[in-house]
Amino acid sequence: MQVFRALYEKAKSEEGWTSQMSMVNALPAILYYRFGQLDSVTTLVPDQNGTIAWIYIMRNPDKLGVSNQSGY
Repeated sequence: MQVFRALYEKAKSEEGWTSQMSMVNALPAILYYRFGQLDSVTTLVPDQNGTIAWIYIMRNPDKLGVSNQSGY
């Protein structure tokens, strides 16, 4: 979770960026907003030991628009 917290805190320090922790597809995620518009979603996938196995970053505006409307 330290990596997750570091990613979350970094976004808060950048001008025009805000972030929100959430769950996406039953996985912990960070939603990144640039000037109020959803810009990207970072999802962490743990392995069977609970360590981070994969980090997925979705930045496709078409897919984010659909996901954003569904309310995560």
